[in-house]
Amino acid sequence: MKIRSGRFTGKIDKTDPGIEIIKNGHTQEAEPIYRFFNSGLHSFYVEVVDKDNVTQKFTVEKNDSVDVFIKSSTDLNIACAVIKTESQSKVDLEGIYDCFIGSTKVRSGRFNMTVPDAAKAVTLVGNKANQGNVIYRVFNSGKENQTSFKVDTDSPTNNTGVDLKLGNSFDIVVDKNLTIKAAANDDKLKGIYELLGEENRVRPGRFRSKGTHTTELKIIETKKGTNKKKWYRIYNSGREGSVIEVTERKQGSHVIVAEVGSGQTRDLPIGRGAIYVRSADATTPIKGIYEFLGITEK
Repeated sequence: MKIRSGRFTGKIDKTDPGIEIIKNGHTQEAEPIYRFFNSGLHSFYVEVVDKDNVTQKFTVEKNDSVDVFIKSSTDLNIACAVIKTESQSKVDLEGIYDCFIGSTKVRSGRFNMTVPDAAKAVTLVGNKANQGNVIYRVFNSGKENQTSFKVDTDSPTNNTGVDLKLGNSFDIVVDKNLTIKAAANDDKLKGIYELLGEENRVRPGRFRSKGTHTTELKIIETKKGTNKKKWYRIYNSGREGSVIEVTERKQGSHVIVAEVGSGQTRDLPIGRGAIYVRSADATTPIKGIYEFLGITEK
């Protein structure tokens, strides 16, 4: 049965206590993931408080979303997720939120923003604490005149990450935060992100590259997950005669783990590591689709 999204509205300023969304009371070990979408005209932030009274804030601009892992306790006197604003004057706030539980269908996360300061990371997923195999897929769905951006799970202040180009996607295990960073000030970034799971079927990942045989394109990274096998299917949707080499980086060099001819697929597992794709020759561009199949113990 489809569950309708949660909704909230309110007119508040920074002095108000905010709009309570989630009360404490759950005691399960799993951390529920909530997705908050700003459907109004003004930015707001989600303030989350865990059982140790540690507070974090996650800003959501209009038409953007953020995923937050909710840590709670049995203390019913504390709200563990509250919508607030930094505005000095009263503003109308409006939003939608969903919770990932079981096979509940949740709309894709999305962002469409101009980033004034390229040195500042934008959080898409926050507050994750426990190590595990929480995998997200990020798409760069910008227009041709827009730019690439970096995707990372380390500290938002680190200048690291994978460069995600237009039309491509990237899968990554999240251990704490999932952030994006612009390449330059005032860059326009547009994209979609999905939580992957065996019960949460989402659009396939995509890749394309005009690079050469020596240019590897990273499409999957699971270095921060567990040793359980994450299974993927890779499809070569490129031109006839093209061959995609699928590689892993081991001891400083790339090792071929599969070759995929045009119109063909290959299934392969990955534990802790990263998967790259490249053209088998020096001139043929590549294009493909990949799907997450599930996780096994071995």
